Amino acid sequence: MSFHLTAEDRAPYITGDLPAEALLPEGHPHILGCPILGWPLPDLLWYKSGVEVVTQGHITAHPNGSLEFAPVLRSDQGVYICVGSNAFGSTALHPVNISVAFPPELTLLTENVAASEGSSIRLKCSFYGDPKPTVTWSKDEEKLDLSLQRYHADDDGLRIASVEMRDQGMYTCIGSNEGGVAQSHGRLIIQARPEVVNITGDLLIEKGNSLRLLCTAEGIPLPLISFHKDGEALASTPDRRVEVGSDGSLLVRFVAEEDRGVYGCKARNVAGTDEKSVQVMIQGRICSFAG
Repeated sequence: MSFHLTAEDRAPYITGDLPAEALLPEGHPHILGCPILGWPLPDLLWYKSGVEVVTQGHITAHPNGSLEFAPVLRSDQGVYICVGSNAFGSTALHPVNISVAFPPELTLLTENVAASEGSSIRLKCSFYGDPKPTVTWSKDEEKLDLSLQRYHADDDGLRIASVEMRDQGMYTCIGSNEGGVAQSHGRLIIQARPEVVNITGDLLIEKGNSLRLLCTAEGIPLPLISFHKDGEALASTPDRRVEVGSDGSLLVRFVAEEDRGVYGCKARNVAGTDEKSVQVMIQGRICSFAG
């Protein structure tokens, strides 16, 4: 005796479901299953935004209804629906909204910035990624405490209010999300206004002798020094009677009465200027007579 088993005809029906949202990492393989059965076995087709998804390039639509991404690309983002149909009807899974996670990409960067003490400065750094990257900052490899009021971080970078010399250093912005991590570096250089520390030299000179002044100044970058007398700029003369040195020195040979006056030293750099002045007196040559 033999038995003939037959399957009961049945319209397609759902045996499971997929999540409404799926975050897939870019560059990795992934397979979407389609849990629909029926008899006769239904044809299983996938649609993205109303358009049938067919085997092409990195995507394979398998006969068993699975949809394979090898690998996942950003262009795969969208809403997918699997539909099963046979002679007795059709049914569809709930839509699956696929997002593709990709590592942060740097879109804006300030590599090196120079700022004067007391000024406010912005270090520009911005990332693009999905999901939106979380951005942190470090200085000289130590994480910055962005809760301090002098720091303000936003999507475009980091603002530092009233910079000080201690703020100078190498800054790193780090963007991270489920797709990975990216980072970039920029150096902040603090410029200090010049300060004329001192003007040294004899201020009472005999006629015919030489006047020597030395101006000492500090600042970042190192300031350029110039001299003036009674408001008029001094420069080296062709006969070398007056020599203005690059080291902050001034030499006036064979001084005469007209060389008396107010001599000023001015220090200048990109952060500003400073100056000091001294009064130089000229006296007649002292002669001695033998009695």
